[in-house]
Amino acid sequence: LKDKLKSYGIENIEDLTLVEDSNAEGMNRGFAFLEFSSRADAMDAYKRLQKKDVVFGVDRTAKVSFADSFIEPDDEIMAQ
Repeated sequence: LKDKLKSYGIENIEDLTLVEDSNAEGMNRGFAFLEFSSRADAMDAYKRLQKKDVVFGVDRTAKVSFADSFIEPDDEIMAQ
């Protein structure tokens, strides 16, 4: 996947997480989380992946969005 992303000009990926399909061993669920070293790199990747010629698999265009940041709940919230 990193090579495919690089072919579309996506670089400076700090972390790439593929979510495994629990029903099909060795397969992923068809989406990934990319983490970049800077917001500028993330925005550049976002813009590049919006193009119609960016295809993954046989014929799937990329659907791109920013993930919501995960915030650890504090003890008070967990006690509710």
